[in-house]
Amino acid sequence: RGPLHLSSLPPSLSSLSSLSPAGFVGPAAPLFAMSTVGHALLRGRMRLSGGSEESDKTTMRKKRTREEMLSPQLPSSRRALSLSSFSTSSPGPEQSADFHPETGLQGEELPPLLAAWVDRLPQDLLEVLRVIEEEGGGRVWLVGGCIRDCLAGLMPWEIDLATTLEPSEMLRLFPRALDTGSQYGTVTIRKGGVSVEATTLRADGTYGDGRRPETVTFGRSLKEDLLRRDFTINAMAVDVGRRKLFDPWGGQHDVKQSILRAVGDAKERLREDGLRAMRAYRFMDGKSGQRHADESLRVALRGSSKLLARVSKERIWTEFSKILAGPRAPLVVRRMAEDEVLSSVTLLPVSPRGLRALECLSCKDLPLWAEQATEMESSHKSYKEDVLMNPKPPKKPQPHSHYAFIDFEATCDDRRGFSPSEIIEFPVVLVESASGKVVSEFHSFVRPRVHPFLTDFCQELTGIKQKDVDSAPEFKEVLANMLDWLAELGLPEGSVMFATDGDWDLRSMLPRQCELAEVPQPVALQRWVDIRRVFSETLKTGNKGLMSMCQALGINFVGQAHSGICDARNIARVGLVLMQEHDAVLSSNSQIKELDSSRKEQTVEEAGETATYDEQRESSICARMSLLVAHVGFAELEDALRRMKLSRDEMRRVRTHVKLLGFLPHPRSPGELRRYRAILGSQLVKIQLKLEAAWAAADESEEKEKKMRLVEDVERELSALPPLKAPNSPQPLVSGTWLMKVGGVAPGPLVGRLKDYLHYCQVLVPPPPLVSSSIRSIKTSRLPSRSSKSSTTSSCSPATWISSPTLRTWKAFRASSGHQRELPDLL
Repeated sequence: RGPLHLSSLPPSLSSLSSLSPAGFVGPAAPLFAMSTVGHALLRGRMRLSGGSEESDKTTMRKKRTREEMLSPQLPSSRRALSLSSFSTSSPGPEQSADFHPETGLQGEELPPLLAAWVDRLPQDLLEVLRVIEEEGGGRVWLVGGCIRDCLAGLMPWEIDLATTLEPSEMLRLFPRALDTGSQYGTVTIRKGGVSVEATTLRADGTYGDGRRPETVTFGRSLKEDLLRRDFTINAMAVDVGRRKLFDPWGGQHDVKQSILRAVGDAKERLREDGLRAMRAYRFMDGKSGQRHADESLRVALRGSSKLLARVSKERIWTEFSKILAGPRAPLVVRRMAEDEVLSSVTLLPVSPRGLRALECLSCKDLPLWAEQATEMESSHKSYKEDVLMNPKPPKKPQPHSHYAFIDFEATCDDRRGFSPSEIIEFPVVLVESASGKVVSEFHSFVRPRVHPFLTDFCQELTGIKQKDVDSAPEFKEVLANMLDWLAELGLPEGSVMFATDGDWDLRSMLPRQCELAEVPQPVALQRWVDIRRVFSETLKTGNKGLMSMCQALGINFVGQAHSGICDARNIARVGLVLMQEHDAVLSSNSQIKELDSSRKEQTVEEAGETATYDEQRESSICARMSLLVAHVGFAELEDALRRMKLSRDEMRRVRTHVKLLGFLPHPRSPGELRRYRAILGSQLVKIQLKLEAAWAAADESEEKEKKMRLVEDVERELSALPPLKAPNSPQPLVSGTWLMKVGGVAPGPLVGRLKDYLHYCQVLVPPPPLVSSSIRSIKTSRLPSRSSKSSTTSSCSPATWISSPTLRTWKAFRASSGHQRELPDLL
């Protein structure tokens, strides 16, 4: 960069002859290079002349040429973005001129799957990469599981970055970034609609406690950073701008061959962090097929039980629950038992019958896989045509003729305690469900009252300027204008259903805004379709944001994230694709809090209401867990579950399954069958019967066939019973509101169970035996204790099921309400 003035250097360094762009020359060069000042000069942290700081930064940063940035594989739709906003700089303030972070690595062209996925990265993510390289003068790569999943043909849901910048520099470049572990080099960068974890290239020190490194050294070598990772399938990096894949340990080959190998010495990798043993078992169950550990890793895993003793129980259960949620969990769990690791996880002896029962329990018998979902292969294809511009009808009839997709923007700030938030943008996109056409749009900015001046953070995030809200009407007028707009369209009452991305808009924001403006929340906005939940249930995946949903469905995310009208249109695109290509039915699945305590109207659209993905996942995990621990007593089980750090709801589910396992109603007793189903609920009964069948199939005694026939008989007779809801009636015959008002029963699941049972008392002739006797004379003993359970599956007597939580709730109802009349009199 030309001659450098050394007048500011101390006299001890005045003998230096000269400096050149190639480095230091002369006899004192090694001494200078090792000195503190020389190190600062090399890293660009000391100004060498009297020029301005800005000119120094400009001099130290060299822009990459267009030819280097563009690749023939980049589509034309992305080329303009690459030219204008994403360029790679030469070594900047944190790099010496002749140092390359990729030294020792051989890059290769991106495979087709990776190339197609990189072409479709969100614009906000590309902007993050551009800022790091151009404004920060660093280098950045995509690393970790996103590359592994993409090479396996799956949709990557999470993206991690590795960069040469240190956390302080990333926090300076991205004001909205979160310090989620700067001591380990990790910062969560938030930009528009994306949130990614960026970690500084580092080399870990020794792992003294077997959980975390004692020291972390930030470096600039990508090879060293990949060397510290656990498995080869996770030790790959992608340079987006140069379209290069760095795979020094053969991870791409291992993904294709379904092989699981450690990076370097397997025993050493596991000793560094004991949780890596659990991760190894989890990765054996790949979403695209089973992975087989190589010989060195298998040997290392056999002695890994001692390593788990130094890992927190919460982290172990988190990994084990992911294993139980996998489609090939029985194979993985048996491998853990053979390696003598399973007992260290469950804190209980291994049950051979439990392992056999787990293998007999089919995936299709569990809620998570009851309806198989197709993996999203469209994520690797080109973008679909815009469904808003090219409408087509849905695959299935929809319960509403029109859907109004809505997304509010509100006042906000990055500092804590900013309150209250007020709606500042009110957009609605109205779509006709039968044709997929956009009928009309409503869009208005809203003038806030409490915080009339928008913060810089709010304007940058939403793109809304101060002048936009200054000239806008207040919320009360905007809400009235929106309702008038709907009325002018002449649509029949009840034909329009609002739809949102999540519940925040209509469950949290709108009620607060209506209260602030002293207006009631319109009835039409009290129930809605949560598109995020429909997406989760349709594709059998967890909760995803709008940008992730668009990417998974092959939809081009159009416009700026957090722009209300752009987000509303993108939500409409997601809803239309779900209806048109994935057989989704957009039924109302959420409501305001005031309606939670009352039963939803039993309309046609809600007759097939299902649990959320998270509920299905938890039910499946707990069902499998119950088979592994069903062989111990209740006291020992309770202690083990508590020490394993299961949540309260998970413990309740496991206890319920284990307590009922082996007790069945008599198949020829309609009263017992009805009470069995009313007490457990229709969903839990299905799971429990599948567990009973698996537990019976795993029995090696002579009574195995008898037990299996009993389970089949009970299942057949239960399926022949009338549904829990009243036939041909939109309302239950017993009102939950009446029970809570007259009896003082608190809102909750027990109200529904009691209501269902009382419904049977009114509908069925003759009524169940419970209503023909005095409640005071009924035996109220609990279910047989675990210690008294026989080894054979038996049926329960009517008195056993009468002593259910339903009856105990009814007795509490009578006591709290002051009613001394018996149940038949009240009915």
